[in-house]
Formats: sequence, structure tokens, C-alpha cells
Amino acid sequence: MQDVVGLLFKYINLLQQSGASKWIFDELSAVCEVTFHYQDKVPPIDYVVTVAANMETYPPQDWLVGESLPSNFNPEIIQMTLKELSPKTVR
Repeated sequence: MQDVVGLLFKYINLLQQSGASKWIFDELSAVCEVTFHYQDKVPPIDYVVTVAANMETYPPQDWLVGESLPSNFNPEIIQMTLKELSPKTVR
């Protein structure tokens, strides 16, 4: 288990050093979009509850997608998030 955790943090460190890559973000966006469009059907009441919750959190243009699709490429936020992913900050 520690080998896996060690490799994970080595990869995170590599990402921190190389910086945020636009092409990785674009690939992730494409995968998320396909996943969103071809997701399994959910019961209507569950869908309504999800959209209602999204209405409290997201602007109107994102009510239907919520957190399913990445919004904008922002390297500063990505780097900030990667900095928080260290063995010292993970419990």
C-alpha cells in the first residue's frame, strides 16, 4: 500500500513541477463531455433533485451540467490545488 501511495505522490510532484497543461485539461473536458452525454438514465425525481441543488450553486447556464463538465482552464487554480496535495496535508 505504501508503494502505491509513494508513487501517487511522486506523480503529483511531477505534475507540480511541469505545471498545468492545457492539452490535459482539453482531454479531460472531452472525456467528461462524452460521459455526461451518454450517462445512464436516472429516475425523474432524482434528476429534479439534482438540478434543484445545482440551481443553488451554479449560474443558470450550468444548472443542467452542474459539476459534470470542467468550466475554464485556470492554471493558477490547478497549481494551487496540486500544492495542497502533499503527504503533509493529506490525512
